[in-house]
Amino acid sequence: MNWTEEDLKQHLAKRTTKCKSPFVIEEMPVKAKAIKLDLSDGKNKSEIAFEQHLEMQKRSGLIDGYGFECMTFVLADGSRFTPDFFIIHASGSVELVDVKAFFKNQQKVHVEEAAMVRVKVAAELYPWFIWTQTWKDETGEWRSRQFLPRGAK
Repeated sequence: MNWTEEDLKQHLAKRTTKCKSPFVIEEMPVKAKAIKLDLSDGKNKSEIAFEQHLEMQKRSGLIDGYGFECMTFVLADGSRFTPDFFIIHASGSVELVDVKAFFKNQQKVHVEEAAMVRVKVAAELYPWFIWTQTWKDETGEWRSRQFLPRGAK
C-alpha cells in the first residue's frame, strides 16, 4: 500500500499515545495540560551528582555519551538488573555504572549484598561491558570498584 502525504497526516492525527523512543522524529498530538518539570527524572542525589560529573566529561570529550537506566539485563533465575548509567567512552568501550551513596557519618559506601551480587553476576554473563559501582567519597572525589569476570585480568 502506498500512502500519500495526506494519508500520513490523517494517520498521525488519530494517534493519541506518545512514543517514548528518542529516535522518533514525528510530532505527536498532545492534549494541553499543566506540565510539572522534574529535573531529577527519578534520580537520587548521588545519581544527580554523577550525571553532572558525566556531563562535564562529555563536554571535555572524555566520553561520547551516556544514558540513565536505559538497559535492563536478565540474570540467573529470571531476575533483572538495571544499571544506573550506560556510558560510551571516547575509546568506544561501554561502561555500565551502579551509583552508590557514601555515608559520611559512617565513613562507608552503602552497598547491599544483593546489589553486589547482581553486579558480579552481570559481569559474568555479559563480559564485553565494563561493570562498575561508583560513589563520591568524603573529599568529594568519585571512587569506583570495577567487576571483572572470573579469570579476567
